[in-house]
Amino acid sequence: MKTTILTILLSLMLGMGYAQVPEAINYQAVYRNSAGDIQPNANIIVRFTILEGTLPGTQVYQETHNAATNNLGLFTLEIGRGLTVGNDSFDSIDWTGGLMFIDVELGNIGGSFTSIGITQLLTVPYSFYANTAGKAINTRVGDLVDVQGGTVQTGQVLRWNGFSWAYSDDEVNDADSDPSNEIQALSINGADLSLSNGGGTASIPNNSALWNADRLQGNAVSSQAPQVGQILRWDGTSWKPEEDSSSGEAKRIKSLLYTIDGF
Repeated sequence: MKTTILTILLSLMLGMGYAQVPEAINYQAVYRNSAGDIQPNANIIVRFTILEGTLPGTQVYQETHNAATNNLGLFTLEIGRGLTVGNDSFDSIDWTGGLMFIDVELGNIGGSFTSIGITQLLTVPYSFYANTAGKAINTRVGDLVDVQGGTVQTGQVLRWNGFSWAYSDDEVNDADSDPSNEIQALSINGADLSLSNGGGTASIPNNSALWNADRLQGNAVSSQAPQVGQILRWDGTSWKPEEDSSSGEAKRIKSLLYTIDGF
């Protein structure tokens, strides 16, 4: 079979469909012979291999297609929907792995293949990346890397031990698991400040004017009940409630002014 040339138009479908992510990449090419002549209405076999990492890379997926060119030598394929080799699965490709390449090969008589060229996928197909991320909701602990084996017990957490994630008891001490008993009420009785639910009591110093309502700045306050409008007046011994004499004087002055003004 003569060496052939494929003029390649590789289209990465980056848009995500509304219903679901399309699990394929559109591939379109023109089939020519070594002289550059278009080969219309020809039957060919094309193999695609996706490689991960620095070339030569690691093969992560491979499939073959039986294709037929039209009268212009053009053929269109969908990478991801061909005949796979072994247990390869296109939707299991990890597009987050880094460098990705695609190797395009043309089938020869006898079953061998000739590589037409390896092309780097410079832009990760975002729809596939998003689809991979979407599958995280179904991820199990066993699917994660660096997780130590074993059987998880109720209430345990994953804790990093310096080498891997391992099942560990939660170090938070809340044996009763009752969120309501942490709610407490604050109350004061005389000089005692207390917390409910066994929270304890603390005594407040009662020699401070701030807390002792019977004293002002260390001076006694009379126990006499005050009347409306009265003030506290210092009598040399204690503070006592009395009528405001300045208020009475002001009333007399007002009355006098009224009498003079009104004759």
